[in-house]
Amino acid sequence: EMRNAPTNGGARSNAVDQTNASNMALAPSEVNSVDFLEWMRPAGPWVLSAIVPDGRITTLTFTSDKSEQMRQWIASRNGAENLYFQVNSSGDKKLAKKASKDDIVAADWLHVDVDPKFGEAKADILARIQAFRLRPSAVIDSGGGYQAFWRVASTDELDDVEATNRWLAAELGGDHCHNIDRIMRLPGTTNVPNKKKRKVGREPCLAVVVWLDDSVWDRAEFGRAAEVSSGTRKRIVVGEWTGATNVLFLAEALPPWAFRMLNDARDKDGQPFRSRSHHVWAFVGACVRDGVPHELTKWCLLNPDFLVSEHILSQSNIHRAVARSIERMEAQNG
Repeated sequence: EMRNAPTNGGARSNAVDQTNASNMALAPSEVNSVDFLEWMRPAGPWVLSAIVPDGRITTLTFTSDKSEQMRQWIASRNGAENLYFQVNSSGDKKLAKKASKDDIVAADWLHVDVDPKFGEAKADILARIQAFRLRPSAVIDSGGGYQAFWRVASTDELDDVEATNRWLAAELGGDHCHNIDRIMRLPGTTNVPNKKKRKVGREPCLAVVVWLDDSVWDRAEFGRAAEVSSGTRKRIVVGEWTGATNVLFLAEALPPWAFRMLNDARDKDGQPFRSRSHHVWAFVGACVRDGVPHELTKWCLLNPDFLVSEHILSQSNIHRAVARSIERMEAQNG
């Protein structure tokens, strides 16, 4: 069966059943991209993004009468570009660029993205999701980890949805990707590693559906997590880094361990760093050894949204402190 029976009191969606009745004989891993998109949002529209590894991003909106064109668009890019779908609704907007929060008008999905932490087996993540008391409506094996989704009644309470996404990330060990304008890996397409990921042995792999379930969840079943506040600190603009700074870019631009350390104060053995300065030193070391531009490393260390910034921002001269950390690491690594 392609889908499992709804659990935990989820209500069956008749519209989804009727739209996808012909898919019931498919195994989950055989669900193609368009089948999945039509299951997720039967009436459309669907907003898709294609990202060239280490390169440009292209976004296009497809309406329900353009499903064949959408299929061809996906096929023409699959294997060469990384393909993503927009989780929540931008209404009737014909977006030709990745959505911003201002573009999202309604949410009908909760989501979490869980990648392995250092030393964690990928299978452990799936076991954790399977054991979670609120069974997701959909789970995708993205190639690197797992993405889980819960269908909910459409709502314009977008801040509340983000608070629930943060709670899900805390419950399941998810990444910092709670934002309402999130794009996620499109199943049925190839996860194409960029240069940095190829260096550490990552190979292209297919993103597949693990399961689909027609349950619709009541958001009252879920918890809420408040957004982490940076207190009275003001965002510091370094001025030297002029490139992208969104989470998707950082995940590509930073080595995996450095990306995790942005908001995770644990060493490679999964143990807490002895101090905030040790956290900074490990982060700088990972960036220097991987050739991350110093301007981007500085931007991360001066950004109060990231846990790794706490030690630097407590110094009397923060710019000197961050420059010295990089200079010393450069000297140590020759």
